[in-house]
Amino acid sequence: MGILGLLYVIFAALFQLIIVVGVASVAGYFVIKMAVKAALREWDRERRGGR
Repeated sequence: MGILGLLYVIFAALFQLIIVVGVASVAGYFVIKMAVKAALREWDRERRGGR
């Protein structure tokens, strides 16, 4: 376990972090998209049915 082992550990941790952040951001994007779509649909229904 020298410098190479340390570098390997650091790279593995970074790689895992990048994957986790990527998955979380994609999931968050889809959740936000769905929420916005639902809110727009609700707003549209109220605007049309209100008058």
